[in-house]
Amino acid sequence: MEWNGMEWNGMEWNGMDGMDGMDGSMEWNGMEWNGMEWNGMEWNGMEWNGMEWNGMEWNGMEWNGMEWNGMEWNGMEWNGMEWNNGMEWNGMEWNGMEWNGMEWNGMEWNGMEWNGMEWNGMEWNGMEWNGMEWNGMEWNGMEWNGMEWNGME
Repeated sequence: MEWNGMEWNGMEWNGMDGMDGMDGSMEWNGMEWNGMEWNGMEWNGMEWNGMEWNGMEWNGMEWNGMEWNGMEWNGMEWNGMEWNNGMEWNGMEWNGMEWNGMEWNGMEWNGMEWNGMEWNGMEWNGMEWNGMEWNGMEWNGMEWNGMEWNGME
């Protein structure tokens, strides 16, 4: 299917062209992202699935020195800024305010609606994501919410 006019599932994400200075040589689904492997392998030189992310642990462990997954994510700090606490992310406000100059929580994201509304012309939050189902349903033919992601728990 397509995401923002570019292909997503086993194909290209934003073409990787002109996105953070990357090029079209990196693939997404089980292949490479930013020169490192994504699907149960490595992300940014560290391991992703139940292992490490950016030198800290991800799956039920720590994320960037703070805890994630049933621990202390909500209202703590993320990358030196407050997250989901009405504070700022990347110099712009996040929760009910602005993200990248567009509104996020129940308002607009990239000119389209999010949170019970539409995301990039398709539905999210109990509805469809890029022609496939997301919330407690299926993503790329595998289950996501409390179930499986790409065949892993």
